[in-house]
Amino acid sequence: MRGSKQTPKTFSLPRTCILLIPVLLFFLGCEGADSGPASGTVTVSRPWIHETEFVQDPLLRADPAQIIILDVTPGEGDVQHFVPYEFTTSDSYRLCLSNDEEHITAVTLKDSLSTVIAHVDMNTPCMKFLAGSGYYNMTVVHDATTVIGETRPGFITLVNKNPPASDMAGERSMETVNFPIDAQNHVG
Repeated sequence: MRGSKQTPKTFSLPRTCILLIPVLLFFLGCEGADSGPASGTVTVSRPWIHETEFVQDPLLRADPAQIIILDVTPGEGDVQHFVPYEFTTSDSYRLCLSNDEEHITAVTLKDSLSTVIAHVDMNTPCMKFLAGSGYYNMTVVHDATTVIGETRPGFITLVNKNPPASDMAGERSMETVNFPIDAQNHVG
């Protein structure tokens, strides 16, 4: 038709597609569902990390050499604490329940695929294990019914390298590390 004005064609996406774009960009920007956190993982250089720091910064990962300070609270039943780790090298480690931490009843370390790498409890209080470099998650359980009074600090650490055979005899023991702690459970 001569003389009639043609309207230019425009491209429009349905509303559902527009809403899916951020989700698609998120998945394209991530490494992979089972490879651990995206790049940008955060670590701290001091020898300890308090468990509340993991909540404040979801990218924070503990180094196996760091001591984890837990809030061991009174209450009903078992309380779980979650600690994300990044192992930068493959090595052997020892995980033990400590005599000084009588409220802690179990510790489990899982890799990024949720495979149990190490587990200690009242029946198996100490074990040696090998861990490759990568991301791991530790679950620490304390029996809140045994905590009398106020919240107290609890300590978890992985001991690196080959421990003497006498330390692996199944006793509930490991090195005790002492830090000065003020009334608000802050390490000095």
